[in-house]
Amino acid sequence: MKNFKFILILMVIFVSFGFSNSYASSVEEKIKMDDKEVFDVSELKSDVSEPSNLIDELVKEELDYVDIKTVKQIDVEKLAKEGAEIIKNMNTKAHQYYYPTKYYQNGQSWSSNVMHTCGKTIGTHGCALTSFSMLVSLYNFNDDPGKVNWVMGNSACPFKWYVGENKYGLPSCHYSNSTLSNSTAKNSLVSILKNKGVCIVGMKKGSGKHFVLARGYYKANGNINIYIYDPSKQRNYSKLRHYLNKGYKVNRLIYYYN
Repeated sequence: MKNFKFILILMVIFVSFGFSNSYASSVEEKIKMDDKEVFDVSELKSDVSEPSNLIDELVKEELDYVDIKTVKQIDVEKLAKEGAEIIKNMNTKAHQYYYPTKYYQNGQSWSSNVMHTCGKTIGTHGCALTSFSMLVSLYNFNDDPGKVNWVMGNSACPFKWYVGENKYGLPSCHYSNSTLSNSTAKNSLVSILKNKGVCIVGMKKGSGKHFVLARGYYKANGNINIYIYDPSKQRNYSKLRHYLNKGYKVNRLIYYYN
């Protein structure tokens, strides 16, 4: 009888182990097919139990919309030159930081809220809206992403930056949709952060898209780090280079300044 119980326990362990490995493998394969390995497989090992957390990086729809007539176009070439000059004249450990309220799009009370007109939730497609929520906190608004979603109404998804300007009485919206080299992006962001304020950064890798909020920079050993607040709770990266090193390219810059 004891031998029978022992064999039964071994069978249960074996089946459970096989199911776990099979499930992890199926999650990895789905991500590879969906977004050409936007995620490293090694990063999935600790989170295979919650595939729903693999959020905005897998988004293929457009997350923002802009009518060029309603915003001021950013002269990226000019900004990049200004930024390069600023960096050149920086002392080691030179820095500039802003401290907006940090919000996440997923794992929160508002994550299941549906955005209009795309009909998607904040948790799955709300990185642009959540980045904007962090930005407006610097203008003495306490609106979390759920409240911003309500205020923006039919302009929440795709997110309309100029509507956000009008709804919250912000300075003029400045916008760029050019795909930038990593050095141009960093130099431009240094100029914006030093002279204008925080900047929402849109990125793309293959069909995956994501938005973060650039909130500061720091120079060390001759290198510039751009510090970000990441709406993705799963990754929660603190530096832009974490995305650039994975092959993302900056293709949106949005800031508000008069």
